[in-house]
Amino acid sequence: QTEAVQFWQTQEDATKAVNAMYGNTRGWLFSAFAPMAVESLGSDDASTGTEPSDGSFSFMNEFDTYTVTSTNDRVYDFWNGMYQEINYCNQILDNVPNITMDDNLKSRYLLEAKFLRAYSYFRLVRAFGDVPLRLHVPKDVSEYNIPRSPKADVWAAIEQDLSSAEALPVSYSGADVGRITKGAALALHAKVALYQTKWAEAKGYTDQVMTLGYSLYADYEKMFREVGENCSES
Repeated sequence: QTEAVQFWQTQEDATKAVNAMYGNTRGWLFSAFAPMAVESLGSDDASTGTEPSDGSFSFMNEFDTYTVTSTNDRVYDFWNGMYQEINYCNQILDNVPNITMDDNLKSRYLLEAKFLRAYSYFRLVRAFGDVPLRLHVPKDVSEYNIPRSPKADVWAAIEQDLSSAEALPVSYSGADVGRITKGAALALHAKVALYQTKWAEAKGYTDQVMTLGYSLYADYEKMFREVGENCSES
């Protein structure tokens, strides 16, 4: 607790916290085997790449054959990975407002955190439906274990965060290239609307995205390599 109080003091602290939030998106639980299994293996978008008889990958094959249960470690890892990221976001949203720093940068940092919190809950609600909706850092042990919230409440919280995040910059320059943009917030909001069959809203968000200067990259294969990083389609 003492270290936490000492940390949230300066603009540099806020920057470190936001960078850590971004850094966690490259973490094993947020972007590797667990998300691949939970989000892709039940579809035609991915396969385990192994034979069903390969016992070492039986935990992955369960997703492909729709026999997965709550005892599968990838389900546990996916759940933890999303809530770890939500914790990073909540730490920022609870503490950065109290820091004396550049107001424009503060506002942007908070919106970046709202986007990633919305994205994490979007992944959770698609996988599980009703989930615990934690929008603040727990203050004591009585707040550690909270019940699941109805998925309608989770969708509403996601949309509220994304509506705020749509005020993010359209683009960045220099070292900030690659940060979350207005286009990202609008595009995710469109996808959120589609999952709720809000067709008109989805069209409205995508219409806005189409005015922001994106275009298809000339070489699809190179788009996923270093040369295509942050390209016109990104």
